[in-house]
Amino acid sequence: LGPSEKHQLSRRLVASKSQNATSNMAASLNLQPQLANGILRLYLSNQGLTSIPEEVFDITKLEYLDVSNNKLTSIPEAIGRLQKLHRLDAYGNKLSTLPNGVDKLQKLTHLYIYDNQLTEVPPGVCSLPNLEVLDVGYNKLSTLPPGMEKLQKLRQLRISSNQLTEVP
Repeated sequence: LGPSEKHQLSRRLVASKSQNATSNMAASLNLQPQLANGILRLYLSNQGLTSIPEEVFDITKLEYLDVSNNKLTSIPEAIGRLQKLHRLDAYGNKLSTLPNGVDKLQKLTHLYIYDNQLTEVPPGVCSLPNLEVLDVGYNKLSTLPPGMEKLQKLRQLRISSNQLTEVP
């Protein structure tokens, strides 16, 4: 992040302190992404989060977002603003669905959403041309979306411990 982006993020965090308890929690989190091996990453795992702080979706250069092992019940459609995202770790939460905005994550190569409460994988996942790893194990899936064959780069599909009656 450049100096002006850092300043804007800091201003938003200060402003969020005066909102509500969720925003207060967000202000106490480290929302400063880390650059490691040339990849801009943000780690928010194991924080007890019930929602992803809105400020996260303003870090548009983010390439790796880890929100695993929290108490998330949903991911906002604003996730679609993170168009440089290559990897999303959202496993170990209480997600029942994924947002429609997930189809905007055209650079996504790894999607880890296992160990949630998912009853469906949205069809938008099938329009992610670079997806290589999709882990949806340990959910409540009875079917997979039509169009899985479009995932030409998919090399790992983990579907164990679901309620699948058929696989396309």
